[in-house]
Amino acid sequence: PQPVEERLYIKNPERLRLQRSVDQEVYVEKYGLWASGHEKALQRGSGPLPELLATLLFPGGKTPEESLERIVTQVKAAGVDLTVVSYGRMGETVAYVIGGKPEEPGKNQIWLAKDSLLPIRTLFYREVQGQQVRFEAQYTEYSTPMTADWLPQVMRYYENGELVRDAEVVRVQINQDLPESLFDVR
Repeated sequence: PQPVEERLYIKNPERLRLQRSVDQEVYVEKYGLWASGHEKALQRGSGPLPELLATLLFPGGKTPEESLERIVTQVKAAGVDLTVVSYGRMGETVAYVIGGKPEEPGKNQIWLAKDSLLPIRTLFYREVQGQQVRFEAQYTEYSTPMTADWLPQVMRYYENGELVRDAEVVRVQINQDLPESLFDVR
């Protein structure tokens, strides 16, 4: 209910760190590997990346073909069927829905805005303690004066349809010399 300061660090290519100031929780990803937990005791995650934003926006690779290959590898690892593509709509935005038809139960999906190919939604179904849980992320308000064309200003996260995190970018700093240690996946 109370706003919590979080810092989101993104380093090109494919490195992301989300750090909460209140409880010191950290989520880090680097080249398809991820870890989460407290700063001093990060636990390496298993399975696909839970968050694909850095991979979709800033894929690795020296050529466009290598970058596309990195995206395809991570999206497939997340369980998205790349052979199924349809159209959907999120608010006023028309999107390509990759992985299934809109709201198709149990199908992992990536939604890309039709006009820009920027990610606007991800839907993943994962088994947690024997039960299937629906994880959804929505990325909106691109092209604002603060975030330019490459970062969403608003990010909302849901579990089984219930909002669990509502994040808004309030300050952006670019071209920072971020140390690699910020993105260590121990």
